[in-house]
Amino acid sequence: MNTTRIHKRESEKGVALLFAILMTSTLLLVALGISKISYKEILFSIEARDSDRAFTSADTGLECGMYLDKSGVFGTVSDTFYCQGIPIVVSLGAVVDQYEFSLPLSPTSCAQVYVDKNYLGTSTKIEAFGYNVRQQQATPPATCVVNATNPRIVSRALRATYENP
Repeated sequence: MNTTRIHKRESEKGVALLFAILMTSTLLLVALGISKISYKEILFSIEARDSDRAFTSADTGLECGMYLDKSGVFGTVSDTFYCQGIPIVVSLGAVVDQYEFSLPLSPTSCAQVYVDKNYLGTSTKIEAFGYNVRQQQATPPATCVVNATNPRIVSRALRATYENP
């Protein structure tokens, strides 16, 4: 009877170790799964933040374009104007009655605005492209950095078209 007990104890020695390894592995897999979900949620929130910055930049650029148009800036001699206290340089486009300017909004966003005062002969078209990137320089004429190889760049665009008075 004594030999049976000794033999049984020897065969049960690895059960506790096997149970500990299985429990540790299970807990590790759960932790890795939670970490993967958390990482994806962080990336998703960063993309949402960048999208919001780009949209807000485009909206601000569009509003500045409409403000400058209402102020009669396009077609004047002066080349430096202010929108929200930010100095901008309006330059002529490739065609008559077309203008463009960059609007550096913050260290992490900017807008590129294009104005066509003779759109279809009777209308004004303003297109604003907002980016979640830094501008090349903070003093006029600033331009938006558009690096197509950067996978984190987000761009949003808005357009307004209205009849000329």
